Amino acid sequence: MILHIIARFFLFIWCKLFFGYRVYGKRNMPEKGGAIVAPNHASYLDPIFVGIGSSRLLNYIARETLFKNFLFGWLIRTTGAFPIKRNFHDLGAIKEAIRRLKSGRPVLIFPEATRTLDGNLQPVKGGISFLAHSAGVPVVPVYIKGSFDVWPKGAKCIRCSRVSVYFGKPMYFNGSSDDYQAFADSIMENIAKLRDEPRYKPCVTGQKRGFVTG
Repeated sequence: MILHIIARFFLFIWCKLFFGYRVYGKRNMPEKGGAIVAPNHASYLDPIFVGIGSSRLLNYIARETLFKNFLFGWLIRTTGAFPIKRNFHDLGAIKEAIRRLKSGRPVLIFPEATRTLDGNLQPVKGGISFLAHSAGVPVVPVYIKGSFDVWPKGAKCIRCSRVSVYFGKPMYFNGSSDDYQAFADSIMENIAKLRDEPRYKPCVTGQKRGFVTG
């Protein structure tokens, strides 16, 4: 945990200096208990941008290939990361995520599963809804603005560009498995609303069958 705190401090300074980093809506993050933090995914640096902006230390689901390098794998494990195979097809990782959520820790999960190729939001499947339902925790939608310009998929170097992170209001799932896809779609709708709000306001959506926000 100490290494995690130290790393987050220096990464915040780095992001502030090179990317004019700003964060909005930190109070929307639940003060205690498990929560799924669900940002859009446009850059290799997205976990850093969200993690340094959160009011709490986050745990991270990261693709398993990142752990192949022993040193880097050890480093990200010390900051709360654990591996998963693509598209949630990893029962062990799903059980670990649920365990951490139920123990009261916030876990960052990208609903889109992979980075966008063009900077636009992508369709999602209901895997994140299953986790929210199984662990009984809220989902905090997050929009990262500008990260695609910093280091998109396929780019070989980092570029300096402004980055802002917007935390939306928690969303609560109260439905059945039939509502998984609708809830996942609603998460992306909330992320899109954060994207489209020129000056950040808390994200508000109407109630749909089986779940509410706020």
